[in-house]
Amino acid sequence: MDQCSIRVYTLNALTLIISFTNLEATLKILLLIISITYTSMKIYDWLIIKIKGNKNADNNKEITQD
Repeated sequence: MDQCSIRVYTLNALTLIISFTNLEATLKILLLIISITYTSMKIYDWLIIKIKGNKNADNNKEITQD
């Protein structure tokens, strides 16, 4: 048995133990909260970049019109 096989067996055993406990539901909820937060942050960043891009485009139009 090599090191990689032991790691895989350990991970499988740990996964089996977690699936038989109530911890699985808690982890699902935690993962859902993390994914919603991450998505919200990315949308916020995208909106900020889009707004700043529009302001820069408006500023460039004003400068060229003068």
